[in-house]
Amino acid sequence: MEPVHAAIHVGIILALSGSITDGQIRALETEAAAVWRPYGVDVAWFNANADCNADDRMSGTPVDRMLRLVADAGETSNGALGAVRFEKGIPDDTIHLLYAPLTRIVLESSIGSWSIGLLAPSLRDRMVGQAFGRVVAHELGHILLGLPSHDKSGLMRSRFDSVDLVGWDSDRLKLSKPDAHRLAERLRVLASP
Repeated sequence: MEPVHAAIHVGIILALSGSITDGQIRALETEAAAVWRPYGVDVAWFNANADCNADDRMSGTPVDRMLRLVADAGETSNGALGAVRFEKGIPDDTIHLLYAPLTRIVLESSIGSWSIGLLAPSLRDRMVGQAFGRVVAHELGHILLGLPSHDKSGLMRSRFDSVDLVGWDSDRLKLSKPDAHRLAERLRVLASP
């Protein structure tokens, strides 16, 4: 299979606080970037406390869109695990990660007969971070697709269950054909002079 060349370079400033660990952040970054890579979206991560221009992970590649990721500890009544706000049909540049309810879901989940809450801390952090990354990938989809609505299947469906968050199979995290087509059209317009 031929490698996909990035059609868009998205920078995300990590403005995370609270009890999110370095291991969780690394897993979040890896997972979210992996979800978008097949669609020509290159995601680079920046620390809010560092000079973004000094980050060498972009290898000199300019960023087409800069976003911000914040962790909101608050509970929600609608079961949301993340959010992007829209105003007059335009998505905001901030992704909200609701880490407390998401962490609770992951720690109460199991893989086979193994309770994630009882795993070794490093593996537990990896599983929580993977779930964070999958939710961030979904929210990034709202921004890249320019849609506040959800799809019936795939990455942009309205609900993720615990298997979607911690499972090894990421096939359910792909864009549906209509969403993939919409993204390709949006990226084509962005790339045209």
